[in-house]
Amino acid sequence: MSNVFISYARADSSIAHALSEMLQAEGQTVFFDFAIASGEDFSRNIEKALADASAVVVLLSENSNRSRFVGAEIRSALQAGKVVIPVLLDDEATNNWVWPLVSDRNAIRLESPNEISKVVKQVNRAISLEETLPEDSLMMKPPPFARSTAPAPASARRSVASRWVTLLIAIFSALAGALVMWLRR
Repeated sequence: MSNVFISYARADSSIAHALSEMLQAEGQTVFFDFAIASGEDFSRNIEKALADASAVVVLLSENSNRSRFVGAEIRSALQAGKVVIPVLLDDEATNNWVWPLVSDRNAIRLESPNEISKVVKQVNRAISLEETLPEDSLMMKPPPFARSTAPAPASARRSVASRWVTLLIAIFSALAGALVMWLRR
């Protein structure tokens, strides 16, 4: 059982590996996909590791923008109600389709690989907070796919509303761009 799952693009593997080593030195168990043996079912191992994880650290960068696995792992973690900790590796980290999924979380900006210890500190803190929550604490960690009849908190409504506004702006921009291209013909 791994209590930390690291989601990353292959091009960011050196940072992911360093983070994994530092978390293990702090006593955390870490799932790192390098541990999957050749011939094993990659998807099933990832699925199980995500289910077992207490926290998911997602390394966002220009490289993760092109990774379909990072997006799929984040969606699975969020649907399962996992603690998701975004780590921003470069200036392009928030310029992708994945960022809106985790933009409501307190992200950690990693200015240099030497600052990995601050990520480790935050991950340890998040896991210790998660472990102290009561089992029936639905406010902090909803069960997967649960629907509540209680009204959503105002912050959640604003978050959903801002995502809709972002989606509408994107659609309008695409339509405007198509119209401009059509008029130029």
